[in-house]
Amino acid sequence: MNSDIARLFKWAAAAIFLFLLWSVLASCVSAVLASYDDPFGPAGILTAALFYAVITGAAAIISHKLLNTPPTALFTDAPAFRGKLFVFVFVIWTAGTAAAEFVLPGGRITNPNANEFFLYLAPVLIFTPLQCAAEEVLYRVFLARMVAPRLPERPLPTAVLSLVSGLIFVLPHLSNTEVLATDGSLTVLAFYFLTGVLLMLFSIMTGGFEAALAIHTANNLFANLIVEPSITSWPMAALYKSTRPIDGSLMITFLELAIPAVLLFAALAALKFVKRKA
Repeated sequence: MNSDIARLFKWAAAAIFLFLLWSVLASCVSAVLASYDDPFGPAGILTAALFYAVITGAAAIISHKLLNTPPTALFTDAPAFRGKLFVFVFVIWTAGTAAAEFVLPGGRITNPNANEFFLYLAPVLIFTPLQCAAEEVLYRVFLARMVAPRLPERPLPTAVLSLVSGLIFVLPHLSNTEVLATDGSLTVLAFYFLTGVLLMLFSIMTGGFEAALAIHTANNLFANLIVEPSITSWPMAALYKSTRPIDGSLMITFLELAIPAVLLFAALAALKFVKRKA
């Protein structure tokens, strides 16, 4: 029991250090971005990408040197990071997100910045995976590893961990433009909460965070490059801009996540069935 408590405190201390590092560096990056003519342009995106790279690198060093955990073991319970699983989940989730976007009520217009799409493309492709990796480490990976070396398989710990993950995912987004502009709309907050719950559920289901990283990256790349939300903290040069109110129907928000989630669940179940038969 004492070793479990010591382990918990060790991981909690590491998580607190990362949060403090994030806060300090974020203030520095904000000051740098404020000095740019266009803080949200390609140069600003690459500056932010460097910030996320430092956070992810710091997490890897802390994991290896202080927590005696190989960096790859942060993201997976498997012997090595499962790249094929990442790609599989990324493709399925992107397809489900596209289906939800074009099937559900609400329209979209050509983004006024779409003519700069290729100028933004490389910076966005560098920035987005680094951003998602850093956020996954801070909001989900350290939470799960703090509780246990391996992801739980029993219903109660899974449910509790998923709900806590949802709440934690809401907190850092409270200062986002879309939250402030809608006075903390229940619909916007529900989107972040449900996303956090789903990311942890799929992580537990697959025995690692490759799925969460893939879903998070797919979501953000779709918003950054394909259909930008009607209100966003970081306007880029997506091809289209949604005209659907971001604080609209709670049911639409639920379906935006439910459609790709059900599709992914079915795809993972089918993949498991095929592997079992092979």
